Formats: sequence, C-alpha cells, structure tokens
Amino acid sequence: MDNLNTIISAIFFSFIHIDKQPIPRGERGGPNVLVLSPTRELALQIAEEVKKYEYHGIKSVCVYGGGDRRQQKKIVTDGVEIIIATPGMNFSRHFVFRRVLMRFVLLNGYQDA
Repeated sequence: MDNLNTIISAIFFSFIHIDKQPIPRGERGGPNVLVLSPTRELALQIAEEVKKYEYHGIKSVCVYGGGDRRQQKKIVTDGVEIIIATPGMNFSRHFVFRRVLMRFVLLNGYQDA
C-alpha cells in the first residue's frame, strides 16, 4: 500500500471517530483531526482524495503556506472537522479555536523511493 492510500485509510477511521464523539459537532469549537503532510503537493493530493468521500457532512480543509490564507481561515472558522496541513503552517498565529478538541493526529512521512 502506498503512502497516500495508507493516510486515506487512516482518515476513514477518523470519520467514524468524528461522528461518534459525545459533543455535537456544532458545539466542539474546532477541528478534531489534524493530518500533517511533509509537502504542499502531498497535502493537496490528500485533500483531493478526502473530498471524494462524503461521510455525514464531515468537512475538511487543506492549509499551507503560499495558499489563500483568508479563504483558508474562513473555511476553518466556518466549521471544519479535518485540517490537512504542512508542518510549516503556524496555526497559533493564523487560526484561533475556542476549544482544542484535536483528538486524532495523522503524521504522513515522506519516503523517497
């Protein structure tokens, strides 16, 4: 199984995790899942794959340096359950969450073949 398929498989488990939380999504105050990817290209690829699968209205966003920060921030503040990002993004400077409920973190390592 390649790197992308491995991370997508893990995200499927996160869908169930998000859906089964005791606090309703509208009251959580922030995302539940953070996916860190080593490169912008891989982060965008993961985001594209995640958007192919709809599961109970769970929303995701890809945030990375060099992207439209206002648009990314609007999507996050409007409510998102999954953030796919590159490690260089400074969340504390650009995104503020009322409550941190990040309970599922996926780290995607880059492997040079």
